[in-house]
Amino acid sequence: MLDRYVAVDLETTGLNPGLDSIIEVGLVKVSGREIIDTFHTLVMPAVKLPFFVQKLTGIEERMLEGAPWIDSIRGHIAAFIEGENLLGHNAGFDVGFIESALGRPINNPIYDTLELSRIMMPSAKSYRLMQLCKAAGLRTEAIHRAMEDAMAVIKLFEYLSNSVCGLDGHLIVYLESLLKKAGSPWGGLLSGYAGISLGNHFLHRVRENYNQDQSSIYENSEPWGYVAPEEVRRFTSLDGALSRNLPSYEYRPQQEEMACEVARAFNEKKFLLVEAGTGTGKSISYLLPSLLWVAGGGPRVVISTRTINLQDQLWFKDIPQLMRCLGVNVKTVLAKGRSNYLCRRRWDSALSEGLWSDQEARFYARVLVWVNETKSGDKVELNLNHQEEEAWQNICAESENCMGFRCRHFSGSCFVVRARREAESSGLVITNHALLFSDIKTGNMVLPSYGPLIIDEAHHLEDAATEQLGRQVSRSDIRRWLQSAARIVLKSWEVIPPTDSERWMHSLISLREEINGLRMTSEEFFSLLKSYIYRQVPLNEGEHHTFRIKNDYFCGDTPGLPWGEFENLIYRIKTVISGFRKITVLMQAWELENDSWGDRLKDFLTLTGKGEELLDNLQFVFRCSNDSFVYWISVYGQGDWYSLSMSSSPVRVGELLYDSLFSGKESVIMTSATLTTNGSFDFFAERVGIDRVSVAKVVKKNIESPFLYESQSLLCVVNDLPLQGAGADRLYAKRISSSLEELILAVGGKTLVLFTSHRVLREVYGIVKASMEDKDIAVLGHNMDGNRSRLVEEFMRTERAVLMGSASFWEGIDIPGEALTSVIIVKLPFPSPSSPVIEARVEDLEQNGRSSFYEYYLPLAVIRFKQGFGRLIRSESDRGVVVVLDRRIIEKGYGKQFLNSLPVEGHFRGDTRGVANKIQHWMNSSTGRGDL
Repeated sequence: MLDRYVAVDLETTGLNPGLDSIIEVGLVKVSGREIIDTFHTLVMPAVKLPFFVQKLTGIEERMLEGAPWIDSIRGHIAAFIEGENLLGHNAGFDVGFIESALGRPINNPIYDTLELSRIMMPSAKSYRLMQLCKAAGLRTEAIHRAMEDAMAVIKLFEYLSNSVCGLDGHLIVYLESLLKKAGSPWGGLLSGYAGISLGNHFLHRVRENYNQDQSSIYENSEPWGYVAPEEVRRFTSLDGALSRNLPSYEYRPQQEEMACEVARAFNEKKFLLVEAGTGTGKSISYLLPSLLWVAGGGPRVVISTRTINLQDQLWFKDIPQLMRCLGVNVKTVLAKGRSNYLCRRRWDSALSEGLWSDQEARFYARVLVWVNETKSGDKVELNLNHQEEEAWQNICAESENCMGFRCRHFSGSCFVVRARREAESSGLVITNHALLFSDIKTGNMVLPSYGPLIIDEAHHLEDAATEQLGRQVSRSDIRRWLQSAARIVLKSWEVIPPTDSERWMHSLISLREEINGLRMTSEEFFSLLKSYIYRQVPLNEGEHHTFRIKNDYFCGDTPGLPWGEFENLIYRIKTVISGFRKITVLMQAWELENDSWGDRLKDFLTLTGKGEELLDNLQFVFRCSNDSFVYWISVYGQGDWYSLSMSSSPVRVGELLYDSLFSGKESVIMTSATLTTNGSFDFFAERVGIDRVSVAKVVKKNIESPFLYESQSLLCVVNDLPLQGAGADRLYAKRISSSLEELILAVGGKTLVLFTSHRVLREVYGIVKASMEDKDIAVLGHNMDGNRSRLVEEFMRTERAVLMGSASFWEGIDIPGEALTSVIIVKLPFPSPSSPVIEARVEDLEQNGRSSFYEYYLPLAVIRFKQGFGRLIRSESDRGVVVVLDRRIIEKGYGKQFLNSLPVEGHFRGDTRGVANKIQHWMNSSTGRGDL
């Protein structure tokens, strides 16, 4: 593919070529697959070598002593790369630093293995260099050293080149076309690999590769089943099948108790609320009776989770292991929404039209390779980024676009039909809360019929219902709709109708003008609405803001609101929809004469349906049409670019959940490690509508954790810090930072710090980072040093580190063992009163004479607090400290509810120095706890 090139890799002090310095150069010259020259040197940086770079690369300051400055080697670099093709992984990064070092742009052709990897390895889990090499089975040396990484780039490139050679020649022709359209230099290199036209021949051949298996449809008509609790105990006992066959399985009476309770709830058609403490093994506790239930002839079981991580655990680990142990073979499927799957008809259409943007062309190149490999058509295999998610909307399966049995892919190659048939012939369905509520919204048209329902991570149920049962419309929604409309109208110009050609062209011309007019009206409306919001609450660059719409304020005579533009927008949307309908009338007549008009007709019907949905949502939200909903506008701006969305959600989710879900179910299991507040399920039951279910039908169980928290953990409260107050964030951050430094040193790093405000997190991070790293403790900050999964991975890999996070870090991260020995909770996690949904629910309670603090704010905060505490002890061998920096927990009367929610009886309180000394004494003690 490339006969001659220079593989490039640099190590630097940071990411900015204008501010940071090169510390190592690795250049390898290759000709005819032979290495003919190399250049390698360490470089003395012009800035301080950051601690995290030393940890990442292994390059220490002492190693740079005597190394040349960049000025003295720039000539060597320039000469080495002169006239050569440059090859690198994320090559733009390296080229940026080379240009900065040389003081001028370079004109070398640049080829990026990151881009080629995304195309040729479309299902890779990670596109980091070493992860790709590992996935390709390539042996590599030390990572994050320039010469070793440059050699790894060469190996990866050879692997990718061989992969290209293995592609069908027809596919390569199309791939070349896409990459050239995307402006990729790789496009020009593919021409030598294939010289024949792709055309329809390739599309036909791809379709032939699809599995034609059609499973028989499963009718869920079995009578209600039975699973004996004694049989459950037989498998979970000390000498049962789980103990004998599951790796590292330990008998836990709590797990056995929960499994038996689930079995009884199935048998007796009960609703079971079960809080299972960390370490119970709740997934096994509900999967075991579920598998026995279905294997014994009971109706299908649906299990719903909130997070993908838990879904993956059930799907890839727990279910296969359990079925082997139990000796049963229950067909299980992972149910997802239609939009997760590729639509073969839309994909064919997108490929054939050729009207791609650069970004779409680059993405479609990935899909072109992937579609030849995938059996599921599930986008999860593609590891999409944000821009690719946008392009995916053009080719994914949607109910509005589906032609059903009239589609040529329906009987054999349709991914959605195949997934649906798999679900209908299954006994166990794993899904997520979002799809569960989609099933509710569509009148049970998404999931197959089922018997018992299990809801794990149930503490998220109200939030999930709030998101899924509401409505939203955004500026980008309307822009995407108009882009699709313009593209389909443009394609239609090329078609010659069998009759009424003059009327056809007139309709298209009129519709094109209406679409252009609507585009301008829409932009004017959203621009004026954004300006109105900015006048109400001035925003800083890059800040998100939500502005609640109240129907007693946000009305037609409110000064400054763009009501005239809104009415004009509504009128123009209706006009465009009317134009679509006129064209569909013509097409429906032609379709009777020629089936080829079917696809085009469906495109316009889809546009009509989507337009009606946007129109309905726009009017519903902006006019505050239903008093039982809360309405708000979200704005985010960066320079001239901005996003704006209008949303609504139900205020009382419990009523909707009971009416649309629980009232029609025989047995529902709801479980989580955090369902109770102050030992009671009442708050949770009311919020999700379980309080409306007959008392005799509901069973509530609180199963304690098997962990010995009294000996495994120490709880401390620091009582000498100020409370956060308005206008004093900087002083507050300084005091918190000082306390954190002393506490972190007491445990030697290995600390997770949980914040409730990302602004405070950023300030504290900026204060403590340098001083901690001077003491050989790495500091990792959420969104400063990476996303959650990457930071957790880095934290576990680093011997002495501090991880600072907010929001998602309070739950869902699992760091067992010595990597984590302390959790510091900066502030009690009360929800933000400025959230429109929170504000509306508070008003609803107070209007009914109830205490919004004790009946809403406090229970939510207690549940969140329990989740934060639960990050510490993840196994029976873990041991560590939780420190609370918010003295309200011991000074306010409500603080006892936080303390009573934890699985420890006592705590130590004192100033920062006293707490630090206590921690050191406790950590060094042989027994662990000592006297409080």
